[in-house]
Amino acid sequence: MGTPVPGSGFVSQGRVVLATRIGSCVPRRNATLRSPNIYRSKRPKFNTCSLQSVDRSWEDHTAQTSSRKVRNSAQLTSANRIASTSSDGQVVQVADGDAEPANVEEENNPFAFNKSKSKSCPVGPAEVFEIIREEALQDSKDEPALASFMYSTILSHKTLGAAMAFLLGNKLASPAFLDTQIMMLFLQVYEEHPEVTREMATDIVAVYDRDPACEKYSTPLLNFKGFQALQAYRVTHCLWTDNRKALAVAIQSRISEVFHVDIHPAAKLGRGLMLDHATGVVIGETAVVGDNVSMLHHVTLGGTGAEGCNRHPKIGDGCLIGAGSTILGNIRIGVGVKIGAGSVVLNSIPDYQTAVGVPARILKTKKQNIDPSFNMDHTSFMTDNWDDYMI
Repeated sequence: MGTPVPGSGFVSQGRVVLATRIGSCVPRRNATLRSPNIYRSKRPKFNTCSLQSVDRSWEDHTAQTSSRKVRNSAQLTSANRIASTSSDGQVVQVADGDAEPANVEEENNPFAFNKSKSKSCPVGPAEVFEIIREEALQDSKDEPALASFMYSTILSHKTLGAAMAFLLGNKLASPAFLDTQIMMLFLQVYEEHPEVTREMATDIVAVYDRDPACEKYSTPLLNFKGFQALQAYRVTHCLWTDNRKALAVAIQSRISEVFHVDIHPAAKLGRGLMLDHATGVVIGETAVVGDNVSMLHHVTLGGTGAEGCNRHPKIGDGCLIGAGSTILGNIRIGVGVKIGAGSVVLNSIPDYQTAVGVPARILKTKKQNIDPSFNMDHTSFMTDNWDDYMI
């Protein structure tokens, strides 16, 4: 009789597993599908709605989804006080509604971005993972074919980091890199760098809030390769900063093969990011990406020249970078900038501007009340500003 080992996934080979949360041995099917009352309690704080009737109109479903996400984001924000990591690595406590302390060094940095514009939802990993566990239990009950998958990837783990390490270990495994090696390495990084799991939780909430196709918090964790590639990058970045560069580059190469996303371990990426679809995303060594940035597939943040200098773009908070966009050179893309799909950007863009075209040109647009990365609006400038636009 085997038992589930915390952090290592489902390893039982018999029909009986240990239900650690209720302290008794039950059949595996009962452990996953017929959960005790502790899992059936109502969840007024974190209610994830679903499409209840196929006869309901698309507009009704969209309205319900939007109201659900606004409600859940507000509740998650006020759930608790969590630790946040400042740019110098110092852990500080941030209360609800409090802004992060200003950093004097960043204020003198021309490529430092205004953190007061950050709107990421700073929710703790424990709270996010509790919601994910409840969703996994419900999915196991609704679809028995997924019961074993949900148990091995989510329900057998106690923390968000353990679940992510197990999943990425299996995704990135190769004949030269065993899944257990990768899993233990990722667990070690999560233990030594707790800010990584906090960024992971913020990324989950970002995807859930911005992607209409994301109906559950568990969806990015289990199914979205952009999110998975981003979390794998965060581990390689920690390895790079810990001077384990050979290992970081080896894992980064494997990430590129599996997810078709190529992010150099030395690149600096903020919190609350969404890589939608993500295929073909390339981010170079000296690139910097701020908080709450949304970018789509085939985005390139590339360098110019062969010298090993600061040669890649610096992307401000709240930017929206459309599919197929290419941004080249050591240029600054300001806070809240919108880059149209297929654009080639060769010069710096001021804050809250829209740039489109090849080469990109700045359009005269009205200042938005919300950063474009949140509303994911790619086309409003077409009717507002291009009166002479013709096909």
